Amino acid sequence: MTRPPLRARLRTVLGRRLIRLPAVGAAIAAVATVWDRLPGTRTERALAAALDTARATAAGIDPLPGRVLMFNASLVPGGAERQLVHTAVGLARRGAAHGVERVVVALDSPSEGGRPGVLTAELADAAVAVEVLAEAEVPEAVRRLSARLPGQAAARLRRMAAAILRHRPAVVHAWQDSTAICAGLAAAWAGVPCIVLSGRNVSPRNFVFWTPWMRPAFRVLIARPEVRLINNSAAGAHDYADWLGVATDRIGVVRNGIALAPLDPATAATARQRLRARLGVPAEARLIGSVFRFYPEKRPLLWVAAAAAYAARDPGARFAVIGWGPFAEPMRQAARKAGLADRLHLLPAETNVAEALAAMDAFLLTSAREGTPNVVLEAQAAGLPVIATAAGGTEEALREGPAALADPTPAALAQALAALFADPDRLAAARALGPRFVAERYGLERMLDETLAVYAPGLAPRAAG
Repeated sequence: MTRPPLRARLRTVLGRRLIRLPAVGAAIAAVATVWDRLPGTRTERALAAALDTARATAAGIDPLPGRVLMFNASLVPGGAERQLVHTAVGLARRGAAHGVERVVVALDSPSEGGRPGVLTAELADAAVAVEVLAEAEVPEAVRRLSARLPGQAAARLRRMAAAILRHRPAVVHAWQDSTAICAGLAAAWAGVPCIVLSGRNVSPRNFVFWTPWMRPAFRVLIARPEVRLINNSAAGAHDYADWLGVATDRIGVVRNGIALAPLDPATAATARQRLRARLGVPAEARLIGSVFRFYPEKRPLLWVAAAAAYAARDPGARFAVIGWGPFAEPMRQAARKAGLADRLHLLPAETNVAEALAAMDAFLLTSAREGTPNVVLEAQAAGLPVIATAAGGTEEALREGPAALADPTPAALAQALAALFADPDRLAAARALGPRFVAERYGLERMLDETLAVYAPGLAPRAAG
Protein backbone atom coordinates (compact mmCIF):
# COMPACT_ATOMS: atom_id res chain seq x y z
CA MET A 1 0.00 0.00 0.00
CA THR A 2 1.34 3.46 -0.94
CA ARG A 3 2.06 5.66 2.06
CA PRO A 4 0.40 9.10 2.16
CA PRO A 5 2.66 12.08 1.38
CA LEU A 6 4.74 13.42 4.26
CA ARG A 7 2.65 16.60 4.40
CA ALA A 8 -0.56 14.56 4.80
CA ARG A 9 1.00 12.41 7.53
CA LEU A 10 2.20 15.49 9.43
CA ARG A 11 -1.24 17.06 9.15
CA THR A 12 -2.82 13.91 10.59
CA VAL A 13 -0.39 13.76 13.52
CA LEU A 14 -0.71 17.47 14.29
CA GLY A 15 -4.48 17.25 14.02
CA ARG A 16 -4.58 14.53 16.65
CA ARG A 17 -2.56 16.75 18.98
CA LEU A 18 -4.46 19.97 18.32
CA ILE A 19 -7.92 18.43 18.71
CA ARG A 20 -7.09 17.89 22.37
CA LEU A 21 -6.96 21.65 22.91
CA PRO A 22 -10.46 23.13 23.46
CA ALA A 23 -9.10 26.56 22.51
CA VAL A 24 -8.31 25.28 19.03
CA GLY A 25 -11.89 24.14 18.50
CA ALA A 26 -13.20 27.49 19.74
CA ALA A 27 -10.86 29.38 17.41
CA ILE A 28 -11.89 27.31 14.39
CA ALA A 29 -15.56 27.82 15.22
CA ALA A 30 -15.00 31.59 15.44
CA VAL A 31 -13.22 31.66 12.07
CA ALA A 32 -15.94 29.50 10.52
CA THR A 33 -18.69 31.78 11.78
CA VAL A 34 -17.04 34.86 10.23
CA TRP A 35 -16.04 33.14 7.00
CA ASP A 36 -19.46 31.64 6.37
CA ARG A 37 -21.11 35.04 6.72
CA LEU A 38 -19.27 36.12 3.57
CA PRO A 39 -21.29 35.74 0.37
CA GLY A 40 -19.13 32.95 -1.10
CA THR A 41 -21.09 33.23 -4.34
CA ARG A 42 -18.07 32.75 -6.61
CA THR A 43 -17.26 29.31 -5.21
CA GLU A 44 -20.91 28.38 -5.17
CA ARG A 45 -21.50 29.46 -8.77
CA ALA A 46 -18.39 27.63 -9.97
CA LEU A 47 -19.41 24.38 -8.27
CA ALA A 48 -22.99 24.63 -9.54
CA ALA A 49 -21.71 25.23 -13.08
CA ALA A 50 -19.34 22.27 -12.80
CA LEU A 51 -22.19 20.03 -11.70
CA ASP A 52 -24.43 21.20 -14.55
CA THR A 53 -21.62 20.64 -17.05
CA ALA A 54 -20.91 17.16 -15.70
CA ARG A 55 -24.56 16.21 -15.98
CA ALA A 56 -24.75 17.50 -19.54
CA THR A 57 -21.57 15.85 -20.84
CA ALA A 58 -21.80 12.29 -19.45
CA ALA A 59 -24.60 9.81 -19.02
CA GLY A 60 -25.60 8.97 -15.47
CA ILE A 61 -27.46 5.84 -14.42
CA ASP A 62 -30.76 4.14 -15.09
CA PRO A 63 -31.80 3.84 -11.43
CA LEU A 64 -33.34 0.64 -10.10
CA PRO A 65 -36.51 1.47 -8.13
CA GLY A 66 -36.31 0.58 -4.47
CA ARG A 67 -32.53 0.17 -4.38
CA VAL A 68 -31.00 2.14 -1.48
CA LEU A 69 -27.30 2.97 -1.21
CA MET A 70 -26.07 4.44 2.09
CA PHE A 71 -22.71 6.15 2.54
CA ASN A 72 -20.70 6.84 5.68
CA ALA A 73 -17.05 7.07 6.66
CA SER A 74 -17.02 3.94 8.83
CA LEU A 75 -18.92 1.98 11.45
CA VAL A 76 -16.96 3.11 14.47
CA PRO A 77 -19.01 3.34 17.68
CA GLY A 78 -21.05 6.53 17.50
CA GLY A 79 -24.59 7.86 17.42
CA ALA A 80 -24.75 8.47 13.67
CA GLU A 81 -23.38 5.02 12.94
CA ARG A 82 -25.91 3.36 15.21
CA GLN A 83 -28.75 5.24 13.53
CA LEU A 84 -27.45 4.24 10.11
CA VAL A 85 -27.49 0.59 11.18
CA HIS A 86 -30.96 0.90 12.75
CA THR A 87 -32.22 2.43 9.49
CA ALA A 88 -30.55 -0.06 7.16
CA VAL A 89 -31.64 -3.09 9.18
CA GLY A 90 -35.19 -1.76 9.60
CA LEU A 91 -35.59 -1.01 5.90
CA ALA A 92 -34.24 -4.42 4.95
CA ARG A 93 -36.71 -6.02 7.35
CA ARG A 94 -39.63 -4.08 5.86
CA GLY A 95 -38.51 -5.06 2.37
CA ALA A 96 -40.38 -4.99 -0.92
CA ALA A 97 -43.80 -4.62 0.69
CA HIS A 98 -42.72 -1.08 1.57
CA GLY A 99 -40.92 -0.40 -1.71
CA VAL A 100 -37.40 -1.32 -0.58
CA GLU A 101 -35.77 -3.87 -2.88
CA ARG A 102 -32.19 -3.84 -1.60
CA VAL A 103 -30.05 -1.91 0.91
CA VAL A 104 -26.28 -1.55 0.56
CA VAL A 105 -23.94 0.30 2.96
CA ALA A 106 -20.72 1.71 1.46
CA LEU A 107 -17.91 2.89 3.74
CA ASP A 108 -14.56 4.65 3.39
CA SER A 109 -13.08 2.34 5.99
CA PRO A 110 -14.25 -0.96 7.50
CA SER A 111 -12.58 -0.40 10.84
CA GLU A 112 -11.18 2.02 13.37
CA GLY A 113 -7.66 1.50 14.64
CA GLY A 114 -7.55 -2.01 13.22
CA ARG A 115 -10.71 -3.09 15.07
CA PRO A 116 -13.68 -4.38 13.04
CA GLY A 117 -16.67 -2.06 13.15
CA VAL A 118 -18.76 -3.24 16.11
CA LEU A 119 -21.99 -2.70 14.17
CA THR A 120 -21.03 -4.79 11.16
CA ALA A 121 -22.39 -8.02 12.62
CA GLU A 122 -25.87 -6.53 12.99
CA LEU A 123 -25.89 -5.58 9.31
CA ALA A 124 -24.69 -9.03 8.32
CA ASP A 125 -27.44 -10.68 10.36
CA ALA A 126 -30.01 -8.62 8.44
CA ALA A 127 -28.42 -9.51 5.07
CA VAL A 128 -27.47 -5.87 4.43
CA ALA A 129 -24.46 -5.81 2.13
CA VAL A 130 -21.47 -3.80 3.35
CA GLU A 131 -18.66 -2.78 1.05
CA VAL A 132 -15.57 -0.59 1.22
CA LEU A 133 -15.26 2.15 -1.37
CA ALA A 134 -12.39 1.67 -3.80
CA GLU A 135 -10.84 3.58 -6.67
CA ALA A 136 -12.35 2.75 -10.05
CA GLU A 137 -12.67 4.26 -13.48
CA VAL A 138 -15.20 7.08 -13.67
CA PRO A 139 -16.20 9.35 -16.57
CA GLU A 140 -14.01 12.36 -17.23
CA ALA A 141 -16.97 14.58 -16.33
CA VAL A 142 -16.87 13.20 -12.80
CA ARG A 143 -13.14 13.87 -12.55
CA ARG A 144 -13.68 17.47 -13.58
CA LEU A 145 -16.47 17.88 -11.06
CA SER A 146 -14.36 16.34 -8.29
CA ALA A 147 -11.56 18.77 -9.08
CA ARG A 148 -13.71 21.51 -7.57
CA LEU A 149 -13.18 19.92 -4.13
CA PRO A 150 -9.98 19.53 -2.07
CA GLY A 151 -7.83 16.45 -2.69
CA GLN A 152 -9.24 13.95 -0.19
CA ALA A 153 -12.82 15.04 -0.79
CA ALA A 154 -12.26 14.85 -4.55
CA ALA A 155 -11.06 11.26 -4.24
CA ARG A 156 -14.06 10.36 -2.09
CA LEU A 157 -16.46 11.84 -4.64
CA ARG A 158 -14.90 9.69 -7.38
CA ARG A 159 -15.09 6.52 -5.28
CA MET A 160 -18.72 7.24 -4.44
CA ALA A 161 -19.56 7.93 -8.09
CA ALA A 162 -18.06 4.55 -9.00
CA ALA A 163 -20.24 2.83 -6.38
CA ILE A 164 -23.33 4.65 -7.68
CA LEU A 165 -22.57 3.57 -11.24
CA ARG A 166 -22.21 -0.02 -10.07
CA HIS A 167 -25.33 -0.23 -7.87
CA ARG A 168 -27.66 2.15 -9.78
CA PRO A 169 -29.59 3.22 -6.66
CA ALA A 170 -32.85 5.12 -6.75
CA VAL A 171 -32.10 6.44 -3.25
CA VAL A 172 -28.74 7.65 -1.98
CA HIS A 173 -28.66 8.37 1.75
CA ALA A 174 -25.43 9.93 3.02
CA TRP A 175 -24.68 10.41 6.69
CA GLN A 176 -22.66 13.29 8.19
CA ASP A 177 -21.35 16.41 6.52
CA SER A 178 -18.31 15.75 4.36
CA THR A 179 -19.74 12.37 3.34
CA ALA A 180 -23.05 14.02 2.50
CA ILE A 181 -21.41 16.61 0.26
CA CYS A 182 -19.29 14.14 -1.69
CA ALA A 183 -22.05 11.57 -2.07
CA GLY A 184 -24.62 14.25 -2.82
CA LEU A 185 -22.60 15.70 -5.70
CA ALA A 186 -21.86 12.25 -7.11
CA ALA A 187 -25.52 11.25 -6.88
CA ALA A 188 -26.72 14.52 -8.41
CA TRP A 189 -24.37 13.98 -11.35
CA ALA A 190 -25.63 10.40 -11.78
CA GLY A 191 -29.28 11.42 -11.84
CA VAL A 192 -30.33 9.59 -8.66
CA PRO A 193 -33.99 10.59 -8.18
CA CYS A 194 -33.87 10.79 -4.37
CA ILE A 195 -30.79 12.10 -2.54
CA VAL A 196 -30.99 12.31 1.26
CA LEU A 197 -28.29 14.17 3.16
CA SER A 198 -28.48 13.48 6.86
CA GLY A 199 -27.03 16.03 9.30
CA ARG A 200 -26.64 14.46 12.72
CA ASN A 201 -25.81 17.50 14.82
CA VAL A 202 -25.70 21.27 14.60
CA SER A 203 -23.95 22.75 11.56
CA PRO A 204 -20.24 22.21 10.74
CA ARG A 205 -19.33 25.77 11.72
CA ASN A 206 -19.38 24.54 15.33
CA PHE A 207 -16.70 21.88 14.89
CA VAL A 208 -13.00 21.50 14.17
CA PHE A 209 -13.75 19.53 10.98
CA TRP A 210 -15.28 22.63 9.33
CA THR A 211 -13.70 23.63 6.02
CA PRO A 212 -14.49 26.67 3.81
CA TRP A 213 -15.95 24.63 0.94
CA MET A 214 -18.71 23.03 2.99
CA ARG A 215 -21.25 25.83 2.97
CA PRO A 216 -21.06 26.57 -0.81
CA ALA A 217 -21.32 22.86 -1.56
CA PHE A 218 -24.34 22.36 0.69
CA ARG A 219 -26.02 25.40 -0.86
CA VAL A 220 -25.50 23.98 -4.35
CA LEU A 221 -27.02 20.69 -3.29
CA ILE A 222 -29.97 22.03 -1.32
CA ALA A 223 -31.01 24.09 -4.34
CA ARG A 224 -31.68 20.90 -6.29
CA PRO A 225 -35.23 19.46 -6.14
CA GLU A 226 -34.09 15.83 -5.79
CA VAL A 227 -32.01 16.64 -2.69
CA ARG A 228 -33.52 16.42 0.77
CA LEU A 229 -31.49 17.68 3.72
CA ILE A 230 -32.71 16.24 7.02
CA ASN A 231 -31.65 16.49 10.65
CA ASN A 232 -32.44 14.49 13.77
CA SER A 233 -33.52 17.47 15.91
CA ALA A 234 -35.40 20.72 15.47
CA ALA A 235 -32.44 22.57 17.00
CA GLY A 236 -30.08 21.04 14.46
CA ALA A 237 -32.40 21.82 11.55
CA HIS A 238 -32.71 25.43 12.69
CA ASP A 239 -28.92 25.81 12.98
CA TYR A 240 -28.31 24.38 9.50
CA ALA A 241 -30.98 26.65 8.02
CA ASP A 242 -29.39 29.68 9.67
CA TRP A 243 -25.92 28.62 8.48
CA LEU A 244 -27.05 28.00 4.91
CA GLY A 245 -29.34 31.01 4.70
CA VAL A 246 -32.45 29.03 3.78
CA ALA A 247 -35.93 28.72 5.26
CA THR A 248 -36.12 26.39 8.23
CA ASP A 249 -38.80 24.28 6.54
CA ARG A 250 -36.31 23.44 3.77
CA ILE A 251 -34.65 21.06 6.22
CA GLY A 252 -36.74 18.15 7.43
CA VAL A 253 -36.63 16.60 10.88
CA VAL A 254 -36.55 12.83 11.25
CA ARG A 255 -35.96 12.08 14.91
CA ASN A 256 -33.77 9.17 15.88
CA GLY A 257 -35.26 5.75 16.36
CA ILE A 258 -34.22 3.63 19.31
CA ALA A 259 -34.48 -0.13 19.13
CA LEU A 260 -35.98 -0.74 22.54
CA ALA A 261 -34.90 -4.05 23.95
CA PRO A 262 -35.01 -3.44 27.71
CA LEU A 263 -33.41 -6.03 29.91
CA ASP A 264 -35.86 -8.06 31.93
CA PRO A 265 -35.61 -7.43 35.69
CA ALA A 266 -33.65 -10.59 36.42
CA THR A 267 -31.14 -9.99 33.61
CA ALA A 268 -30.76 -6.33 34.62
CA ALA A 269 -30.12 -7.31 38.25
CA THR A 270 -27.50 -9.83 37.19
CA ALA A 271 -25.82 -7.32 34.87
CA ARG A 272 -25.81 -4.69 37.61
CA GLN A 273 -24.22 -7.03 40.11
CA ARG A 274 -21.66 -8.36 37.62
CA LEU A 275 -20.35 -4.98 36.42
CA ARG A 276 -20.24 -3.48 39.89
CA ALA A 277 -18.31 -6.49 41.15
CA ARG A 278 -15.83 -6.18 38.26
CA LEU A 279 -15.29 -2.48 38.99
CA GLY A 280 -15.25 -2.89 42.75
CA VAL A 281 -18.33 -0.71 43.25
CA PRO A 282 -20.21 -1.57 46.46
CA ALA A 283 -23.86 -2.50 46.06
CA GLU A 284 -24.97 0.50 48.15
CA ALA A 285 -22.77 3.06 46.35
CA ARG A 286 -24.25 5.42 43.77
CA LEU A 287 -22.73 4.82 40.33
CA ILE A 288 -22.99 7.80 37.99
CA GLY A 289 -22.14 7.05 34.38
CA SER A 290 -22.14 8.13 30.77
CA VAL A 291 -21.39 7.06 27.21
CA PHE A 292 -19.64 9.45 24.81
CA ARG A 293 -16.65 9.92 22.52
CA PHE A 294 -13.71 11.50 24.31
CA TYR A 295 -13.61 14.57 22.06
CA PRO A 296 -13.72 18.32 22.82
CA GLU A 297 -17.40 18.87 21.96
CA LYS A 298 -18.35 16.35 24.66
CA ARG A 299 -16.41 18.34 27.29
CA PRO A 300 -14.87 15.24 28.92
CA LEU A 301 -12.79 17.26 31.38
CA LEU A 302 -15.93 19.05 32.58
CA TRP A 303 -17.44 15.60 33.16
CA VAL A 304 -14.50 14.64 35.37
CA ALA A 305 -14.65 17.97 37.21
CA ALA A 306 -18.39 17.52 37.83
CA ALA A 307 -17.72 14.01 39.13
CA ALA A 308 -15.11 15.39 41.52
CA ALA A 309 -17.51 18.09 42.73
CA TYR A 310 -20.22 15.54 43.39
CA ALA A 311 -17.76 13.14 45.03
CA ALA A 312 -17.01 15.86 47.59
CA ARG A 313 -20.69 15.67 48.60
CA ASP A 314 -20.96 11.89 48.40
CA PRO A 315 -17.66 10.17 49.34
CA GLY A 316 -19.08 6.76 48.47
CA ALA A 317 -20.03 7.64 44.89
CA ARG A 318 -18.37 5.94 41.94
CA PHE A 319 -18.20 6.92 38.27
CA ALA A 320 -17.96 5.05 34.94
CA VAL A 321 -17.77 6.28 31.34
CA ILE A 322 -17.91 4.16 28.17
CA GLY A 323 -16.07 5.69 25.23
CA TRP A 324 -12.94 6.22 23.19
CA GLY A 325 -10.93 9.11 21.76
CA PRO A 326 -7.95 11.43 22.29
CA PHE A 327 -9.13 12.73 25.67
CA ALA A 328 -8.89 9.38 27.44
CA GLU A 329 -5.50 10.05 29.00
CA PRO A 330 -6.28 13.69 29.92
CA MET A 331 -9.40 12.38 31.68
CA ARG A 332 -7.31 9.90 33.66
CA GLN A 333 -4.84 12.63 34.56
CA ALA A 334 -7.65 14.93 35.71
CA ALA A 335 -9.13 12.10 37.79
CA ARG A 336 -5.79 11.43 39.48
CA LYS A 337 -5.35 15.12 40.22
CA ALA A 338 -8.86 15.28 41.74
CA GLY A 339 -8.30 12.18 43.84
CA LEU A 340 -10.70 10.06 41.77
CA ALA A 341 -8.18 7.64 40.26
CA ASP A 342 -9.73 4.64 42.00
CA ARG A 343 -13.32 5.86 41.67
CA LEU A 344 -13.56 6.78 37.95
CA HIS A 345 -13.55 3.91 35.45
CA LEU A 346 -13.12 4.44 31.69
CA LEU A 347 -14.66 1.46 29.94
CA PRO A 348 -13.93 0.48 26.30
CA ALA A 349 -16.35 1.33 23.53
CA GLU A 350 -17.13 -2.37 23.04
CA THR A 351 -18.76 -2.52 26.50
CA ASN A 352 -22.37 -3.69 26.38
CA VAL A 353 -24.24 -0.40 26.91
CA ALA A 354 -27.54 -1.94 28.05
CA GLU A 355 -25.79 -3.96 30.76
CA ALA A 356 -23.71 -0.97 31.84
CA LEU A 357 -26.81 1.24 32.13
CA ALA A 358 -28.37 -1.40 34.38
CA ALA A 359 -25.47 -0.94 36.80
CA MET A 360 -25.85 2.86 36.95
CA ASP A 361 -28.00 5.04 39.21
CA ALA A 362 -27.89 8.23 37.12
CA PHE A 363 -26.64 9.36 33.72
CA LEU A 364 -24.60 12.54 33.22
CA LEU A 365 -23.85 14.24 29.87
CA THR A 366 -21.82 17.46 29.64
CA SER A 367 -21.69 18.09 25.87
CA ALA A 368 -21.25 21.53 24.35
CA ARG A 369 -22.83 20.43 21.05
CA GLU A 370 -25.25 17.63 20.26
CA GLY A 371 -27.80 16.65 17.66
CA THR A 372 -30.00 14.08 19.30
CA PRO A 373 -27.87 12.16 21.81
CA ASN A 374 -28.80 8.49 21.45
CA VAL A 375 -27.22 7.72 24.80
CA VAL A 376 -29.66 10.02 26.59
CA LEU A 377 -32.54 8.18 24.95
CA GLU A 378 -31.05 4.79 25.84
CA ALA A 379 -30.52 5.87 29.43
CA GLN A 380 -34.14 6.98 29.78
CA ALA A 381 -35.35 3.82 28.06
CA ALA A 382 -33.48 1.91 30.78
CA GLY A 383 -35.30 3.93 33.46
CA LEU A 384 -32.29 6.06 34.41
CA PRO A 385 -32.62 9.72 35.45
CA VAL A 386 -30.50 12.09 33.34
CA ILE A 387 -28.68 15.32 34.12
CA ALA A 388 -27.26 17.15 31.08
CA THR A 389 -26.07 20.49 29.81
CA ALA A 390 -28.04 22.39 27.17
CA ALA A 391 -26.63 21.49 23.75
CA GLY A 392 -28.42 21.39 20.40
CA GLY A 393 -31.20 18.82 20.52
CA THR A 394 -30.45 17.52 24.02
CA GLU A 395 -33.42 19.25 25.66
CA GLU A 396 -35.75 17.80 23.01
CA ALA A 397 -34.52 14.34 23.96
CA LEU A 398 -35.21 14.73 27.69
CA ARG A 399 -38.52 13.74 29.27
CA GLU A 400 -37.98 16.33 32.02
CA GLY A 401 -36.85 18.99 29.55
CA PRO A 402 -35.37 22.04 31.32
CA ALA A 403 -35.67 20.35 34.73
CA ALA A 404 -32.95 17.90 33.72
CA LEU A 405 -30.58 20.61 32.46
CA ALA A 406 -27.82 22.23 34.48
CA ASP A 407 -25.35 25.02 33.82
CA PRO A 408 -22.00 23.77 32.45
CA THR A 409 -20.05 24.21 35.68
CA PRO A 410 -18.86 21.48 38.05
CA ALA A 411 -20.74 23.02 40.97
CA ALA A 412 -24.04 23.31 39.09
CA LEU A 413 -23.83 19.75 37.75
CA ALA A 414 -22.95 18.37 41.19
CA GLN A 415 -25.87 20.27 42.73
CA ALA A 416 -28.24 18.92 40.06
CA LEU A 417 -27.14 15.37 40.82
CA ALA A 418 -27.53 15.91 44.56
CA ALA A 419 -31.03 17.35 44.08
CA LEU A 420 -31.95 14.39 41.89
CA PHE A 421 -30.89 11.80 44.44
CA ALA A 422 -32.71 13.71 47.20
CA ASP A 423 -36.03 13.46 45.30
CA PRO A 424 -37.54 9.94 45.42
CA ASP A 425 -40.45 11.03 43.23
CA ARG A 426 -38.12 12.05 40.37
CA LEU A 427 -36.24 8.78 40.62
CA ALA A 428 -39.48 6.81 40.55
CA ALA A 429 -40.79 8.84 37.61
CA ALA A 430 -37.60 8.16 35.65
CA ARG A 431 -38.07 4.43 36.13
CA ALA A 432 -41.75 4.50 35.19
CA LEU A 433 -42.03 7.26 32.58
CA GLY A 434 -38.62 7.34 30.90
CA PRO A 435 -39.17 4.17 28.85
CA ARG A 436 -42.65 5.33 27.83
CA PHE A 437 -41.37 8.75 26.69
CA VAL A 438 -38.67 7.21 24.49
CA ALA A 439 -41.01 4.61 23.02
CA GLU A 440 -43.61 7.22 22.06
CA ARG A 441 -41.32 9.98 20.76
CA TYR A 442 -38.29 8.05 19.52
CA GLY A 443 -39.67 4.66 18.55
CA LEU A 444 -37.88 2.79 15.78
CA GLU A 445 -40.95 2.07 13.67
CA ARG A 446 -41.96 5.74 13.70
CA MET A 447 -38.46 6.67 12.46
CA LEU A 448 -38.66 4.08 9.68
CA ASP A 449 -42.09 5.37 8.58
CA GLU A 450 -40.74 8.91 8.33
CA THR A 451 -37.62 7.75 6.49
CA LEU A 452 -39.72 5.86 3.94
CA ALA A 453 -41.74 9.01 3.36
CA VAL A 454 -38.52 10.93 2.59
CA TYR A 455 -37.39 8.13 0.25
CA ALA A 456 -40.73 8.07 -1.64
CA PRO A 457 -39.42 9.41 -5.00
CA GLY A 458 -37.03 6.45 -5.28
CA LEU A 459 -39.11 3.62 -3.87
CA ALA A 460 -40.58 0.81 -5.89
CA PRO A 461 -44.39 0.64 -6.09
CA ARG A 462 -45.97 -1.20 -3.19
CA ALA A 463 -46.82 -4.80 -3.82
CA ALA A 464 -50.47 -5.38 -4.67
CA GLY A 465 -52.59 -6.71 -1.85
